[in-house]
Amino acid sequence: MSQLTFQQAQATQIEDFFEYKFPFPVRLASRQSALLPFLQKTLNIERLSIYNPRTDRGNPQLGARLEDNTDIPFEAGPVTFFENGRYTGEAVLDYMARGEKRLVSYGVDHEIQVSSRNQTLPETTTRLTIDRGIAVLYMERVQTTTYEIRNKGTAAKTLIVEHPRYTGGKLKGDEPWETTDSFYRFRVSLAAGKTTELPVSEILTRQTNVTLSTLTRAQLVQFAGKETPDSVRQKLGQIVDTQERIAALQADVTTTQSQIDVVFRDQGRLRENIAVLRDTREDQELRSRYLGQLKTQEDQVAAWRTHLDTVNKDLTAAKARLSDLISNLTWQ
Repeated sequence: MSQLTFQQAQATQIEDFFEYKFPFPVRLASRQSALLPFLQKTLNIERLSIYNPRTDRGNPQLGARLEDNTDIPFEAGPVTFFENGRYTGEAVLDYMARGEKRLVSYGVDHEIQVSSRNQTLPETTTRLTIDRGIAVLYMERVQTTTYEIRNKGTAAKTLIVEHPRYTGGKLKGDEPWETTDSFYRFRVSLAAGKTTELPVSEILTRQTNVTLSTLTRAQLVQFAGKETPDSVRQKLGQIVDTQERIAALQADVTTTQSQIDVVFRDQGRLRENIAVLRDTREDQELRSRYLGQLKTQEDQVAAWRTHLDTVNKDLTAAKARLSDLISNLTWQ
């Protein structure tokens, strides 16, 4: 079968654009259009299948890797693919610069089935810093995604798996065939009728900031790893103990003050009752009883006030101790 040839258009670069001059006249009748061939060259192209877990479900895309090895760029437009003279699919190609390589998909590859499973190991703390009242815990976990790939076809194939990249993550193990801003690309050779596994392990990291002035016993568990020396863990425990003592003293102050306020309101009621009493024998008995209640309440209020003074002194001392513990604790 002979290959169709034609006179190529002359391509001239004008700043950022290309101008094509055809070496033959073009005549179009009214209300007609035409497709004009302007380039005939052989491109570097590799047939591939492409699997992206974010967009594909069960089957990868039929695709190819194109390389513009010509001396002109390709403008955006439709691309039609043929294999052994038969139509296999089409795609829309974005602008492609000279020398650029691009993956293009144009259909579904039903001969390949892909499934995946995830396994995540428990998160661990790898490093600890403490400075100016802030503890920073550097955490990491290992997450492994295993792709199970089955080639049901009768011919060997090459599959590109586009594994998503995560912020704060790095690969653990085999290097990818190619890396983009959003994906790691792994190249997998598939034998006919065989099943292949592709494990992709990643170390995902994050950091947690803990303010020591509000450190709780529940948060103290985060410092139980080997990266925290016993001396530091002991001081953190003292901070939590002091925090809990401060909370208990503050609760005592609140409760005692509430009791005093209740008595003050009751004393107001008693004084109002005394003010309306007359000089009768019955009223004099009531006045004597009310005055006795007032005296008892005054004695109780005085005792509570003495208790408040003691608690507030203990509270001030506890806060000063907490401040010292925090300011004197640093760790790198």
